[in-house]
Amino acid sequence: MHPMRYLLLLVVICLVAPSFSQSEQKCTPKNAAHTCTLDAGSVCNRNGTCRFCVKDSDCLPAYGDQYRCVNHTFDGRKMNNYQCLHKPIWKPSWKDYVAAVLLFLSSSVAGSSGLGGGGLFVPILFLVSDFNAHEAVPLSKAMIFGGAVANFALNIRKRMPGRPNQLLVDYNIAAFMTPSILAGTSLGVTLNVMLPSWIILVLLAITLCITTWRMTTKGVQKMREELAQDKQEKEALISDSINNPATEERKPLWRLIPYHLVIVLVIIEAFVIVMTLLKGSSERASLVGVKLCSVEFYSIFGALFVGTFSFLAFYAVHTYRAARKKYQDYTMLQDLEPTKGTITWTKGKMAGLSIGSFVGGILAGLVGIGGGMVSSPILLEMGVHPQIVMSTSTFLILFTSSTTSIQYLIFKKLPLDYSAVYAIMTFFSNIVGNLVIDWLIKKYKKTFIVIFIVAGVVGLSALMLSIAGGFTIYDALGSGETPHFKSLCAV
Repeated sequence: MHPMRYLLLLVVICLVAPSFSQSEQKCTPKNAAHTCTLDAGSVCNRNGTCRFCVKDSDCLPAYGDQYRCVNHTFDGRKMNNYQCLHKPIWKPSWKDYVAAVLLFLSSSVAGSSGLGGGGLFVPILFLVSDFNAHEAVPLSKAMIFGGAVANFALNIRKRMPGRPNQLLVDYNIAAFMTPSILAGTSLGVTLNVMLPSWIILVLLAITLCITTWRMTTKGVQKMREELAQDKQEKEALISDSINNPATEERKPLWRLIPYHLVIVLVIIEAFVIVMTLLKGSSERASLVGVKLCSVEFYSIFGALFVGTFSFLAFYAVHTYRAARKKYQDYTMLQDLEPTKGTITWTKGKMAGLSIGSFVGGILAGLVGIGGGMVSSPILLEMGVHPQIVMSTSTFLILFTSSTTSIQYLIFKKLPLDYSAVYAIMTFFSNIVGNLVIDWLIKKYKKTFIVIFIVAGVVGLSALMLSIAGGFTIYDALGSGETPHFKSLCAV
């Protein structure tokens, strides 16, 4: 699906959503998790009215055996409103052990290939650990962040084979995509709180199915190209594909990192977080006393997008001019095309990358993917070398996952105990995955392996999310539920 069409689909859903939320229905003990609007974690009386829970057994019919009746807090104060919340990780059940094994294996493959792994984490947390979609998505973001830290630590030193002074992380691509992605994550986090769980799962499953087909096609094409190479050229396969001699003097790492771009990216992330704190939410009051759904509330929310897209416009103009000058220099001095393996910046590619990044950011915040499941296919479609795509995507995920995790933390939607333990686990699993993928590429000298890993992980994610979404829709239809959409003021 084209990124612009996906964006229009999300807009239509948001416009239609309020009409659904007006419908009222009688709750039952089994469907209280979806029908009670009293508060998150409410339960239902036998007469069909919603109430707060009193004991753990009240939570069993609607939420399962992993939930406990816990006193609700607001800004650190006990509210005496007991609600059903997922049990702490410090009292593990057999489901926690099974989920931990599956999450470790999933993270080692998905995270290390530049995808983050949210498309696998969310179904596992949903199907095995009994988290609902609104809980699984924030938790998956914390896990993705843990893996992103490990990936960045490993990838920051990696250089393009045959080109010793070109890092695998393309900071120019990262700087161009980050503003759109972070703006998208802010909108995605808001939509995650507003939309029903089944819509979140269905949207992600559709996206991943389309992405799987595109990546499989791309992988087959790349495989045919590489297998057609003469056997004597295998050792120089990657360097030939980059079209650069290996005789350059090797510069130290500190001279290759564009620190000014990294600082700018940190400033943009800080800007998004500060605006979120100023805006406030239903669970955490604004730092400056802004009331929910007031003029100031919407003004701050809008200023977040104005600020991020203003930087994007400025950097796009700067990048386009620099690219034109670089192309002219290559043509005049060497009669060669600019370096292959990275993006040749054109207006069309800039527009497509901006829209795709924004949609990827929305999906990152809405459904818990790392952003790499959208950015990686887009970059591969634009002809970027698979190893550059993998390393750059993991760098981007570091910003998207940290920003989104902090936003969910501000909204008090992030289970801290599970987040801390699982983030540490994904940190080490990503190290294992990186070592395995590096070994495969060095052994077989084939970069299409990366593309097929991407396609396989995305396809498995689509399958698991389809199963999770199917269970959710089946339960909803079986209990006579109708979609319930929350107001922006409840975010």
